[in-house]
This record gives sequence, C-alpha cells and structure tokens, in this order.
Amino acid sequence: MLDRLLRQTAIGRMQLKGGRSEDNAINWMTDDIDEDLDKHEQVEKTPSNDILKGVNLLHRYKTAGEIRRLFQARRPLSILRLIDQRFCCVLQNNFIVMLHCMEFKEQIAGACYHLWQIDGDLDDEPSQQQLTNKEDIEHYCILLPKLSIQGLPGRNDEPIFTLIDSEWKEIQRDKTIAIPKIVGANYSSS
Repeated sequence: MLDRLLRQTAIGRMQLKGGRSEDNAINWMTDDIDEDLDKHEQVEKTPSNDILKGVNLLHRYKTAGEIRRLFQARRPLSILRLIDQRFCCVLQNNFIVMLHCMEFKEQIAGACYHLWQIDGDLDDEPSQQQLTNKEDIEHYCILLPKLSIQGLPGRNDEPIFTLIDSEWKEIQRDKTIAIPKIVGANYSSS
C-alpha cells in the first residue's frame, strides 16, 4: 500500500505542474487508498476467526478451481507443509486443497524435483477440511515448477516441482525440508 501511495504521490506532483489544483491532486491520489481501506474494514467487520490474518508468508487463493488451473498450467503455488507432513494450498476461507509429493524424479543444480499430484478435478469443491489452528503449520512454502529449455513447462509436461520454504530450506530426496548442503563443504562446528 505504501509503494502504491508513493507512486500515486509522484504522479500527482507531476500533474500539479500541469495545472491541476493541489486539492484535486490529493483527492485523486487518495481515492484508491480509501477504497482499499473500505475493503479492509469490511473484512475486519466480518465475524470470523481468521487464524491466518496478518500472515504475509502465504497467498490464499479465491477458489479451488484457481489452484487447480495454476497447478495444471505448471505455475508456482503458495503452499503449506503441515506438522503431519501433508501439503496444502489455502483458500481465503481457510479451507484447504491437498497436494501430494510423490516420487523423487531428479536433482538439478542441488534442487530436488518430485512428481506432484493435486486432489480433485477443476470443478470440484474443496474438501471439507479447514485449517483451524495456526500451530498445525510447519513451513510456509512455494512450489516451483521444473523449467524447460523454453522457460515455464507446458500443460502436457509432467507436474514436476521443487519446494523452498520461507527460511530458504529446500525439499530433499526423502521429502524432508532442510537447509541445502553444498557438496564438499564442512558443516561441523569445530
């Protein structure tokens, strides 16, 4: 929001030089901010117990269909690793769409790539599972597709992804999430 305000302020100052009055420029700059605040206040007033409110390490998706379309298009996804070792994407209402890390495929430049699956079809509603406790979250992660020579893979490519968490830990061959190890480096504290 601050970045948006600074850009709008700069544009407003440039327009002031073009003959707009200062009051009109300021009103124009703050219109969008007022709209954002109104939306934020509406969210605040909804009676919900949002356990993820204020968490900036996670993108919550509008629909399960959006998650499935992004997965099928082999695009990056914001996911969670739960303490019971399951993976999921989270909807805005805290319902979850499960993802499954399948077999290890290959290691490229130190990154381990696995075959992934997603629950359900494009039109399916999310499972009735809802994230109700912030303590169930072990890692905030991003699922990154294996790139091809042309860049992002296509829909017909296998769903092969690697995973990095918010602390730069990576998924390993055995599906654990750990700090990457550099071959030949000494990690002992002697």
